[in-house]
Amino acid sequence: MVLPCLDSSFKVSITDVAVKESNPVVHHLDETYQHVAAGEEFSNFCEAVRILPVQCRKVFVLKKVYGYSQREIAIELEISESTVEKHIALGMKRCINFMNKHSLLESPQKNKSGSPVFKIISSGDRS
Repeated sequence: MVLPCLDSSFKVSITDVAVKESNPVVHHLDETYQHVAAGEEFSNFCEAVRILPVQCRKVFVLKKVYGYSQREIAIELEISESTVEKHIALGMKRCINFMNKHSLLESPQKNKSGSPVFKIISSGDRS
């Protein structure tokens, strides 16, 4: 048995593709997959944060979730701003590596091995 897409007489017109793309059922299934995959990615991110060392996790969450400045975190946790900076860098590195290993969603950027590359974008300091 030859699969239709491998048969030399098999042709797909642009109209066929347009009809499939505009099909609400296909579109809904794609949205559902994206929604489920996004939920899985969020779960993976939460797990990545959960497995950070305790002090690193505290600093990372204060910075990335609550938007504290490095100075505010240093004062709150009674550590130097330099230590805060190191914890943030370590947390970001570990979370990115974890997310790259456990990714379900396609990312526009891929590394040399073809794995998706995630970047954590800061929402800025809290005012």
